[in-house]
Amino acid sequence: MRFYIEPLAQEQTYFNANTAQALQEMELYIIDTQAHSNAALAERIADLELQQKNSRMQIDALTKQVDALQAQLHQTETKEAAQ
Repeated sequence: MRFYIEPLAQEQTYFNANTAQALQEMELYIIDTQAHSNAALAERIADLELQQKNSRMQIDALTKQVDALQAQLHQTETKEAAQ
């Protein structure tokens, strides 16, 4: 009876070992892929934050220009109304 069971048990052992190894390799691949993705996302976030900061500075500069032009317009209108 032993010669019937041992080959099956040995085959199952090989299958289990190969499956475990494949799962470990998949886990390492997933971890490596996630690490690369996280690094790329962190870089993209840094780029977007820099763009946002630059945009905010441009908006602030334009707001100052608009305020200055509105003040000039108000002065011009006041002078014209006085004449």
